[in-house]
Amino acid sequence: MRILLLWCCALGALAVEIDGVTVPSSVRVDGVSVPLRGADLLRWKWVVKIYVAACWLPAGSVDPLTATPARLGFTYRRGFSALDLAKATSATIVAGRSEAEVAALRPSLERWNAAYGEVVAGDLLTIDHLPGGIAVMTLNGQERLRLTDPAFAQALVAIWLGPSTFDADLRAGLLATP
Repeated sequence: MRILLLWCCALGALAVEIDGVTVPSSVRVDGVSVPLRGADLLRWKWVVKIYVAACWLPAGSVDPLTATPARLGFTYRRGFSALDLAKATSATIVAGRSEAEVAALRPSLERWNAAYGEVVAGDLLTIDHLPGGIAVMTLNGQERLRLTDPAFAQALVAIWLGPSTFDADLRAGLLATP
């Protein structure tokens, strides 16, 4: 699957399909066309399908944590409560951070988590990372929160794209690296 995805991304004009989800070759983020960098299916314990994740980064971007405008998209393959999403975000965003870093992120994290809604199979949640440290959460095309906090926006993106991500295979798929 990853070899096919890399080939499709190299062509630049083809959408990819993962687990029945069509991932577009580019999206408009903050008025700019941003190309697909990579996509992959996240599974829990190699069996339970969680979501198809996709990453759109500006062409030529080197650091995925600071690249803007950028988008992460998650098409859920099963349902989750807002509380489940908030717990997962809280656990992964603070992992490996000092108490001071966690304290600085906490106000924005609480606002972010409060914006979650329940998701069902097929729902699309996107996170846009915009210039100026803006993070935007959208569920099925409806904006749920726009938050300006550069440290939080970068920490949020790092959950999936950072060097200490919770899933290195997913990160490789999102960044289209073998």
